[in-house]
Amino acid sequence: MNASSQGPLTIRTLRALDELAGVRVPWGALQAHPWSDLDYYREFLARQEGFLRPHVLLVERGGVPVTLVVASLRRERLAWKVGSFTLARSRATVLWIGTGGVLGEDSPEVAAALCQELLAALARGEAALVHAHQLECDSSLAHALAAAPALARDRWARPSPGWVLELPESYEAYLASRSKSVRRHLKRYANALERELAGALEVVTYRAPEELERLVGDSEAVARLTYHRGLRVGFADTPEVRRFFAFALAAGWMRGTLLYAHGKPIAFWHGLVYRGTFVTRDTGYDPAMAALRPGQYLLDKVIAEHCRLGDVRCLDYGVMELDYKRNFGTRRYQRVSPYLFSRRPSGLWLFTLRTLSGALDRLARRVLGSRARELARRLARLGRGGKDESGAREDVESKA
Repeated sequence: MNASSQGPLTIRTLRALDELAGVRVPWGALQAHPWSDLDYYREFLARQEGFLRPHVLLVERGGVPVTLVVASLRRERLAWKVGSFTLARSRATVLWIGTGGVLGEDSPEVAAALCQELLAALARGEAALVHAHQLECDSSLAHALAAAPALARDRWARPSPGWVLELPESYEAYLASRSKSVRRHLKRYANALERELAGALEVVTYRAPEELERLVGDSEAVARLTYHRGLRVGFADTPEVRRFFAFALAAGWMRGTLLYAHGKPIAFWHGLVYRGTFVTRDTGYDPAMAALRPGQYLLDKVIAEHCRLGDVRCLDYGVMELDYKRNFGTRRYQRVSPYLFSRRPSGLWLFTLRTLSGALDRLARRVLGSRARELARRLARLGRGGKDESGAREDVESKA
């Protein structure tokens, strides 16, 4: 797309699946994330329960496409939360923009035009609110949405940090790039795990369509043990997840790596290889093995494998600040997922719920500080009969 074209900006909205073929060339040239992939949109996202229709925005300058926004209308059940506690639920039609869904030029001029068009769609009653997932905090569109009219903008959108590991030319170079303490920590726990389970460890990566059942079944055997199951987050063997995994395996994206001890799965690391990036999806480990750090051991094997293959440039660990991301990452980023509310009665009601839950959430975080996450884990354990559990999970795109 040529951002230097002259002429006024115009925005066209594509509202039918058969219209998407007309933008396949610019869409395909710019998509850089699996959640904004055109085939993913058509073959998986559009088949989800709650999907109503496309709402793809094509921005042109002087008749030349410069930006494309991958969005859709969905019927959603929204949860307004204070930490992990759900304060209220509501149903609404949402204009949903997925992660990586803003393709092309991100200038202030284009962002301002997009914000006005989104507000116009809300004013026409096409949706009650917009939800833009994981915009880069310094993007022009994030700034434009933050400057929307007072009763439309989301004052409570919190930046979420994430980490990327940019892979060097070899695993040895990667290890050399880590601090001495990280290398020592990694070696210590790897040696401990291998001594404890001498000859019984196996790492298997699933990537073929016929391996779906083994990948899902063995991952579920681990995931059901983690405390995240009590919070209803992380990997779960559901029909929707199976459909997505089947799609990703057929597309050649999926790499589901599992660690086995005596043939029993004890950790998993799921990711998608897409245009040179390994995008982490879900992780988890058996809490009975926590002292031996099986998740860390498996991540090290995943990194070593990608260094050996040389088919990805970086690993994106996703949002959420966790120690392993700092230890095994090279670049930190910040993303934000703001709402934009209609000023019709339905939108104002949702704005009120968001304002109340957002204010209480911020107050709770200030009061609890670093204890907030541990409190969430304790509540999850109570929800599962007091069982002491632990595990690992990545924040992932909510529609994947």
